[in-house]
Amino acid sequence: MKAKIISSANFQPNTYLHTSSINHLHQNQGENNLVYADLVLAAGEELDFHQHPNQTETFHLLTGELEVWIGHSKSKLKAGETITIPAGITHACFNTSKSEARIFSILSSDIANLGFEFIDQSSDYPWCSLR
Repeated sequence: MKAKIISSANFQPNTYLHTSSINHLHQNQGENNLVYADLVLAAGEELDFHQHPNQTETFHLLTGELEVWIGHSKSKLKAGETITIPAGITHACFNTSKSEARIFSILSSDIANLGFEFIDQSSDYPWCSLR
């Protein structure tokens, strides 16, 4: 499956990230070429299984609690905790709580100053069978 490139220029909330809402997307076109995103998942919302083939993602949970999948491993992430997902690893976040979860996400190595890669795997096996 081909990666979709998301940039500040073509950024539109809720069009490719399932039910989550991205409040802000910023591309740092300086020395480190990072992409920053501020995401909000309301109670019951999700950022279903996906990957970034050539970018490491680190996110810090500002508020709330999430069920986080990295590959086939599931864990709980609480406010104040940070997690890093290596490039090419399928991952997902599900807000199973009754309150909003807010995530500050950093993706490494902006792809040639174009943004970030996103491959939706939510309907692919085995990811569609895990929840």
